Amino acid sequence: MPQDAKATVYQLDARSPDAFILANQFKVKPGDVVFVGPAGITRWNRFLTQLLPLTGIISNAASATYNFDR
Repeated sequence: MPQDAKATVYQLDARSPDAFILANQFKVKPGDVVFVGPAGITRWNRFLTQLLPLTGIISNAASATYNFDR
Protein backbone atom coordinates (compact mmCIF):
# COMPACT_ATOMS: atom_id res chain seq x y z
CA MET A 1 0.00 0.00 0.00
CA PRO A 2 1.47 3.39 -0.96
CA GLN A 3 2.23 5.87 1.81
CA ASP A 4 -0.53 8.28 0.75
CA ALA A 5 -3.24 5.57 0.55
CA LYS A 6 -5.98 5.74 3.17
CA ALA A 7 -6.87 2.76 5.26
CA THR A 8 -10.31 1.20 5.28
CA VAL A 9 -11.50 0.32 8.77
CA TYR A 10 -14.24 -2.17 9.57
CA GLN A 11 -15.71 -2.71 13.01
CA LEU A 12 -17.44 -5.96 13.89
CA ASP A 13 -19.97 -5.85 16.72
CA ALA A 14 -19.77 -9.48 17.81
CA ARG A 15 -22.63 -9.16 20.31
CA SER A 16 -25.05 -9.90 17.49
CA PRO A 17 -25.43 -13.44 16.06
CA ASP A 18 -25.71 -11.87 12.60
CA ALA A 19 -22.18 -10.55 13.01
CA PHE A 20 -20.73 -14.05 12.88
CA ILE A 21 -22.43 -14.67 9.54
CA LEU A 22 -21.06 -11.40 8.15
CA ALA A 23 -17.60 -12.06 9.57
CA ASN A 24 -17.09 -14.90 7.09
CA GLN A 25 -17.38 -12.43 4.22
CA PHE A 26 -14.22 -10.53 5.22
CA LYS A 27 -11.07 -12.11 3.89
CA VAL A 28 -7.85 -11.29 5.74
CA LYS A 29 -4.83 -10.77 3.49
CA PRO A 30 -1.14 -10.65 4.33
CA GLY A 31 -0.31 -7.24 5.78
CA ASP A 32 -3.82 -6.64 7.14
CA VAL A 33 -4.06 -5.57 10.77
CA VAL A 34 -6.69 -7.12 13.02
CA PHE A 35 -7.39 -5.31 16.28
CA VAL A 36 -9.41 -6.98 19.00
CA GLY A 37 -10.64 -4.50 21.58
CA PRO A 38 -10.94 -5.28 25.27
CA ALA A 39 -13.94 -7.13 26.65
CA GLY A 40 -16.44 -5.31 28.86
CA ILE A 41 -15.00 -6.77 32.05
CA THR A 42 -11.53 -5.59 31.04
CA ARG A 43 -12.76 -2.03 30.48
CA TRP A 44 -14.52 -2.13 33.88
CA ASN A 45 -11.35 -3.40 35.57
CA ARG A 46 -9.27 -0.63 34.00
CA PHE A 47 -11.79 1.95 35.20
CA LEU A 48 -11.67 0.62 38.78
CA THR A 49 -7.88 0.39 38.72
CA GLN A 50 -7.68 4.08 37.83
CA LEU A 51 -10.44 5.10 40.25
CA LEU A 52 -9.26 3.27 43.38
CA PRO A 53 -5.88 5.03 43.72
CA LEU A 54 -7.73 8.33 43.41
CA THR A 55 -10.01 7.41 46.31
CA GLY A 56 -6.95 6.50 48.38
CA ILE A 57 -5.38 9.89 47.71
CA ILE A 58 -8.61 11.67 48.70
CA SER A 59 -8.89 9.55 51.85
CA ASN A 60 -5.28 10.25 52.83
CA ALA A 61 -5.74 13.98 52.27
CA ALA A 62 -8.92 14.01 54.37
CA SER A 63 -7.18 12.04 57.11
CA ALA A 64 -4.20 14.40 57.12
CA THR A 65 -6.49 17.41 57.36
CA TYR A 66 -8.34 15.79 60.26
CA ASN A 67 -5.04 15.05 62.07
CA PHE A 68 -3.82 18.64 61.64
CA ASP A 69 -7.06 20.01 63.09
CA ARG A 70 -6.73 17.97 66.30
